Amino acid sequence: MASVRKRVQRTGTASFAVLWRDPQSGRQTSMTFPTETEAETLRRLLDANGQSFAMAEQMLEAAASRSPTVTDLLERHLSLLTRANEGTIAGYRSMIANHVTEQIGGLRVDAVTDEHIAAWVQRQRREGATRKSIANRMGLLSSAFKLAVRKGWRGDNPCELVDLPNEDRAGRRATFLTKAEFDALLAHVPARHQLLTRVLVGTGMRFSEATALTWNDLHLDAEIPFIQVDKAWKGDERRRFYIGSTKNTPSDRDVSITRALADDLRSAGRPHDLVFPNTLGSQLTNTTFHNHGWQDAVDAAKLRKEPRPHDLRHTHASWLLQEGVPIFVVSRRLGHKSVQTTTQIYGHLMPQAMKDAADAMSRIEAR
Repeated sequence: MASVRKRVQRTGTASFAVLWRDPQSGRQTSMTFPTETEAETLRRLLDANGQSFAMAEQMLEAAASRSPTVTDLLERHLSLLTRANEGTIAGYRSMIANHVTEQIGGLRVDAVTDEHIAAWVQRQRREGATRKSIANRMGLLSSAFKLAVRKGWRGDNPCELVDLPNEDRAGRRATFLTKAEFDALLAHVPARHQLLTRVLVGTGMRFSEATALTWNDLHLDAEIPFIQVDKAWKGDERRRFYIGSTKNTPSDRDVSITRALADDLRSAGRPHDLVFPNTLGSQLTNTTFHNHGWQDAVDAAKLRKEPRPHDLRHTHASWLLQEGVPIFVVSRRLGHKSVQTTTQIYGHLMPQAMKDAADAMSRIEAR
């Protein structure tokens, strides 16, 4: 980390020296300024750019540019996202404030290089960010730089020149339950949450989608009963919750359910507008569900696994794929943006597809 030291001459005049260790040579380096403000500016830029004076100097020179800063560019980009809901925009602003502003937010758009972007990515990696988190932030930044190109503020998109880190291998993996394991778990779930638990595993819905359901979303008397999924709980920038749109357009879907589940939903009565509210008739949060029933049920079932409520979604997909349901159908039920997403998560659960491929290669080799 760079530091600032105040030096006072015999005449009483003060100067301020910035000291840092050059990342390439490893040598202690310093630069003196007449004011503390100038010294602190360089210190912050050095700390934000891995003690690289060259990169800090580029940021200082960029101040004279007429193009907007990266932070300003991102705000302009957000103002054009007319289809994004309030919660999504709040999440983007939080992402910018926490992960962009300090290191590259002050750079002028026309001064940003691929080296700046690479250093930004590398710092996030050192701080423990997952590949998915970095990809989300890079996606937002890259979209903003596409706007910069369209506006003529620069000629290229520097994000396109930087590769993302390799796929994470040590992250939290999906947990899949067998039917017997699920039955053992369900037996210990409190009565007030049993129907919700069955809906989660029977539809693959996200928890935020299932708990936003109203009775008008349930079509229990249709020839094939189904649930209309077109909303979910969201949070705004003040962390207030409201019911908004689903995660993306493909997430709006109709999910068929069994006749037995439809009958039990019909018999549940309609004491509140929400199908699965908390005890006060309002939003049932994941935290409340987990702490007041789910974890106790997991412990009591002695599963040798630690499933989360979200793992019921994974379990739903695994059951269907193992029964030979086409992956396109599973992808549509889950509301994934593309079949590729479904394949990446669940492709290893298609034993018949693996057998078919092996058999096909055997026939080819026998020719």
